[in-house]
Amino acid sequence: MRQHHSCVEGFARSQAGNLYLAAGCHFRLTGAQVGRIDDRLFVDLKQHVAGLQSRLRRGAARTRHAAKMSVDDFVHRVAQREGISDEQAREHVRAVFETLREAIDRLEFLDITAQLPAEYATVGARP
Repeated sequence: MRQHHSCVEGFARSQAGNLYLAAGCHFRLTGAQVGRIDDRLFVDLKQHVAGLQSRLRRGAARTRHAAKMSVDDFVHRVAQREGISDEQAREHVRAVFETLREAIDRLEFLDITAQLPAEYATVGARP
């Protein structure tokens, strides 16, 4: 019975704007309830995306004078920032390019990586 009580409390809090449900809770929601939750998720997502866009703009403004660097210099810079060896950093850079390749459209990936020197192929920046 206690689990049911915590589920009800969690659902009540979700109606107030926060979604806190205990694991294993199951509810039958009305269309209106689903609509309110959907609306709230949309607003939260929209705010999150706006925050990301703002941070990206600020970051872009600070890095307007980007300079080309060799893949070895780039890997070394990553190693310094992460406090790891160049070999570990090279694997991290490769993992980022692999993740990027999987996350975006092939043409987008080609457009991004085409702007890099050919030597970046050694870290996965080529198809």
